[in-house]
Amino acid sequence: MGVVINMNTPKVIFETVDPLGRTVVLDSVTWNKHVLPYHNELYRQEALVQKVIEQPAFILKDKNHEGHEGRENYFELCNITHDGSLSILKVVVDYTTSTGDIVTAYTIKNTLTQATIVKGGIVYEHK
Repeated sequence: MGVVINMNTPKVIFETVDPLGRTVVLDSVTWNKHVLPYHNELYRQEALVQKVIEQPAFILKDKNHEGHEGRENYFELCNITHDGSLSILKVVVDYTTSTGDIVTAYTIKNTLTQATIVKGGIVYEHK
């Protein structure tokens, strides 16, 4: 009999620390079931997602979860397509537990609607 691998059991792709000293984790289930099926431009871009967590331009409270202290968005300008065009990469991290868990990651086109500063303001700005 062959070995059966459970694709729903998360394996850690990376664990890193953000500029505020918080641990953030990306697991295989999130990457393979929540990121890649909807955002194939991020195929083989795990290291770039990690870099955005470690060195973001901004960390903002998640406007879609206003009133909940759990989610924050990390933003950085990136060359994902390697054709000279730049995109803003948004990585959403949930902090409802002691470790930040990446929920999703994707490029955004309209920064004004996606990165609106909500009450509570900017969590972090790279200077």
